[in-house]
Formats: sequence, C-alpha cells, structure tokens
Amino acid sequence: MLETTLAILSQDFLKFYEAQKYCDLLITVGQGENRKTFKAHSVVLSARSAYFDAALSKNWSRSKDGLFTFEKPNLRPVIFDKILRYIYGGALNLSDYQPDVILELLQAFDEFNITDLFNVMQMDLLENHYDWLVCHFSTVFEVSNSQSFGHLRNFCTGILENHPTDIFEEDFWNKVQPFEVIFPPDHYRSIMSTFFKKHRPINSLSFPRRGPIKSKLITTKHASLISSWIDFRVSECDYGFETYQSYKESPYTFELLLRGSVNGFTPRDFHEHCDDRGPTVVIIKVCGTREILGGYNPNGWSCGSNSGGYRYAKNAFIFGFDTKDPEKVVWSRVIRENYAILNHDNAGPWFGDLRIQGKNFREECKSTCKKEYYEKSIRQLPTPFSVEDYEVFRIVQKSHSSS
Repeated sequence: MLETTLAILSQDFLKFYEAQKYCDLLITVGQGENRKTFKAHSVVLSARSAYFDAALSKNWSRSKDGLFTFEKPNLRPVIFDKILRYIYGGALNLSDYQPDVILELLQAFDEFNITDLFNVMQMDLLENHYDWLVCHFSTVFEVSNSQSFGHLRNFCTGILENHPTDIFEEDFWNKVQPFEVIFPPDHYRSIMSTFFKKHRPINSLSFPRRGPIKSKLITTKHASLISSWIDFRVSECDYGFETYQSYKESPYTFELLLRGSVNGFTPRDFHEHCDDRGPTVVIIKVCGTREILGGYNPNGWSCGSNSGGYRYAKNAFIFGFDTKDPEKVVWSRVIRENYAILNHDNAGPWFGDLRIQGKNFREECKSTCKKEYYEKSIRQLPTPFSVEDYEVFRIVQKSHSSS
C-alpha cells in the first residue's frame, strides 16, 4: 500500500514539474546554441537539495517578474532535466542510460549536494560498466578527485597500482602526478614505484613504436603474419610455418585509411574513409581487455542502396591477438562465403562473426564477436564490447622496385 502511494505521489510531483505552473525560479543552463532555461519551484528545490537551500537563503535578487534567476553554464540541458526530474519524482532508472551519462549525472548530483544515489550510481558503474571505466580511465580518474566518490577512487587506485603501464604508457606522469593530493601517501608511493619498475620499452601489440607501418595497434611482425594469411602461406597446424619473415619480405604494403581516435568512431566516419578503397585489413583494440581483433576483406567496403547487405568473399578471414602474449594467435577463415562481409551504412566493419556496430563504436558497448560463419571462434568472451581504438589499412601489392 505504501509503495503504491509513493509511486502515485512521485508521478504527481513529476506532473507538477511538467505543468510549469506557479514557478518562482528560472535556471538557465548550457552555453551557446545548447542553452535552455528551466522553470522550477524554489520550495521543492530547497527541500530536496542542500545546494539550492543554501543558495536560495542568501536573499538572491528577484527579476522584475518576481522570479529568482541564476545560471549554470557548466551543465548540459539534457543532464539538468534529468536532475530536476529526480528532484521532483525521486526516481532514476540507471539501466536507461549509457555509462558516460551516468558519470555526468553523478558529477551533477555532487555539485548540487544531492547525496541519495552516490553509492548506487558508483556501484552500477563498477558492476555493469567496468570495461567502459577502464577504457575511459583518464576521465574517471579526474572525476574520482571528489571526496564523495570513494568507490571510484578505490577503483582508480587499484588500476594504477596493478596496471599502470596499460593505462598511461606514454603520459603517465602528466596525468597522475597532478592528483597526488587525493591519494594516501603510502598508496601514491606504491603507484609511482610500480610504474617506474614496469616502465620500460614494450614489444607488444599494445604500444608499437615505429616502423614502415603507421599503426599504434600492431607491429610490422603482425603485418607480416597477416600478409602470410592473405596469401594462405600458413600451415593448418602451425601458424608460424611458411610465414613471411619480415614486412620487407611481404608483397603488400599497409596504407592507413582510418584511425578511430583521429577520424572518429561512427559508421559515417568509417564509410567516408574506407568505402571503395579495395581490399582492407581492420585492426580493433577491445576496450578494457588485452584483445586485438581484426579481419581481412578482399573485396573492399561500400554502402548505399545498391551495395548494402551480405557479400560473397571467398578469401576473407578474421583473427585475434593477445597484446601481452604473442603466442596467443587465432586465425579463422570464412566457411560460409556468402555471409563473409556485410555492408551497411549504419554499421562499421562487419565480418559475419565480428560485428562493429552502434552509433559510436567507442562510447557504446554494442559490438559483438560470435562464431557463426567462420571456422573458429577468435574471442572467448561472448559479451558485447566497445572499441578502444581501431585502424583500417588498404592492402596494396608492392611494385617490384619496392620489394
């Protein structure tokens, strides 16, 4: 009975907010074109938020119409609307929101000193969006500076103590040192000690340095191996047999067409840079794991009314690497050639089993990899993932003079 009454009361207060009657408070949020003025009731906001109670008690000046007015340019209107709906209705369904929105809401609740959901929201991020937190660690690290977010701060401390080089291989000092003050002295010394002990050149997929292939995800050794797969020079029982011994020996050059962190992570970004460019190799760094996934499309990508849908590709293949263990390599050839490749203007690279999809491959956790049309599974985890970064290379036959 009580729960039903409270639910009805919540809905009635939301209607009160939406009706915009008897309002005595104008709050303008956002900047430029993304700017909006909200009407609210000062008595409601004072009762629900210590921030508003303190602010409204300071005898703020009223406008000529008798309204309290103030501005919050640092907030997005869409976020402030959700804050007001929670203030009036007392409900917030976190399953409706992506992790970046939850993190932004958490910061806004902190600013308005609405503490009800601090622990709930932090635990939701840690339990349901752990991979996203790892992938966007620098953002989470800065947010955890607030003393209100102990769970996120503990998460960041654990990552920095156990995996500092995975997160900040190239700019650890610049991103960690400014936040020394938020860590207990023993923890900070432990973090720095762990980092400097581990901080040495790494010969792995994660952070290749230089070479004739312009990649931040793979090395020339991996390009040589992929070239061997393109030519089917690899033994069924031993992927190291009859491979090209160097990138120079390979008959192909890898010409970079797109890097997600530079060119974007939307389907439109992908098709603008990669359509109608001939055979390509796609390299994908899975967010929050050590996995590198990828595939070879011998036909090239395209989209539009005459080119969408599955396409036959006899020599297509997909593959998987482990960034910390070079021995963990999986090469999987297509077995149902009619479903080897999918061209779609609302998706990224799609290799039958390996599907990069969503409005934004990095921000949304919607990409999947499940054995169906290729001979082997290249990923152990069946769960959807987001893309930390990805690269697409055009595969070009070397001229005799360059080989």
